[in-house]
Amino acid sequence: MGEAQTHPARFVLWALLTSALLAAGGWEGLHYYSDYHLRQAEQAMERYDFEAAEQHLAACLRVHPRSARLHFEMARAARRAEHYEQASEHLQRCRQLQAKGAEIALESILFQAQCGRIAEVEKLLQREVDQENPDADLILEAMAKGYVQIYRLDAAMYCLNRLLSRQPDNLAALLLRASMWKAAGNFPQAEEDCRRAVEAQPQHRAARLQYGELLLLTKQADKARTQFEYLRQLPGGEAAEVLVGLARSHRQLGEVEAARRLLDAVLERQPHDGMALLERGKIALETEAPADAEKWLRQAVADYPYDGQAHFLLAQALLKQNKEEEARIYEAAHKRIEADWKALEEAFHRVVKNPRDPGPRLQAGLICLRNGRADEGERWLLSALEQAPDHAATRAALAEHYQRIGKTDLAELYGQPVGKGLSQLQP
Repeated sequence: MGEAQTHPARFVLWALLTSALLAAGGWEGLHYYSDYHLRQAEQAMERYDFEAAEQHLAACLRVHPRSARLHFEMARAARRAEHYEQASEHLQRCRQLQAKGAEIALESILFQAQCGRIAEVEKLLQREVDQENPDADLILEAMAKGYVQIYRLDAAMYCLNRLLSRQPDNLAALLLRASMWKAAGNFPQAEEDCRRAVEAQPQHRAARLQYGELLLLTKQADKARTQFEYLRQLPGGEAAEVLVGLARSHRQLGEVEAARRLLDAVLERQPHDGMALLERGKIALETEAPADAEKWLRQAVADYPYDGQAHFLLAQALLKQNKEEEARIYEAAHKRIEADWKALEEAFHRVVKNPRDPGPRLQAGLICLRNGRADEGERWLLSALEQAPDHAATRAALAEHYQRIGKTDLAELYGQPVGKGLSQLQP
């Protein structure tokens, strides 16, 4: 998360703590409090726990709201956590308090690059790395993330490899490279990078989650269970993503009752958790309870209408109850969604082969928008314009997309809606 939310209970606690510190030691007590949280933020950054760093820096800013240095550190932590709105706000506040400075200028460029607007600044950043800028590692990290945003994956991989040659245990680089290996279907390399990340930072929650999910994908349930059991002992160990991961491990190992108990606990708290609904439906199907499976899977389809697996499993549950006509509807939806993902994969490979061609990027964007992945679809379309700013079909697609979601200023920027393409995107 970005700057800590001001919940009433937290505000009261802060007010009481402030009063106590003032009574005990006046402003000296508050400065001690701020210094403590600043040290904690620095330690969190060192272990790549950017969200924890944001929370500690927010505490510092409550004591020193006009500190340009604290706003700068918060902007950097938020950017590295990919909380771009918060990063932008604190960077702007930093500029207001301290208009000039090389650090602020560089952080502004890193923000631009990481958000995907890298074409204008990549040569400058490459030169800074080559000249051994003290922040070269941060530059490579931001460049890699920016290249991923616009699907220049060869450039992203180059930056990550270069960064890891400098810092072999750089957690951010290992996890991003692992996700890229996974997307490319290179699961052994993805597993190796995840393993290295977990070994480098054993208590890093996101690293273990990513590792556990990958192990489940590759049917290594026993190893996955170890990761999720470890996560359960950490702060946030009862979160849905941890319990569902552990339940999936149990189900793959044939430990159905243990999986069922965990999933029921999750769904009692979060009845619309998509993965929990799917797993609960799978268990019901596997234990010959198709009516129960239908209940869980209907909810999954209602909540996640673009999930092909949910449609497929619901069709199976209906067929087991001799509801053939309705099952065919969900089978057809499953086939359409799967055909789209196959087409997306083909477009992705064409992008890798010819990254300057806007056509495959346009196709990928339209597929994502058609299947409810609006943010990803928008990024694909914007990446097409990075390669060809005047590409008429892409500009028209973006204009209609923005018109549909109520961003009329952006719709006008990219041109009037054309009435085609996105008008056919309903499932």
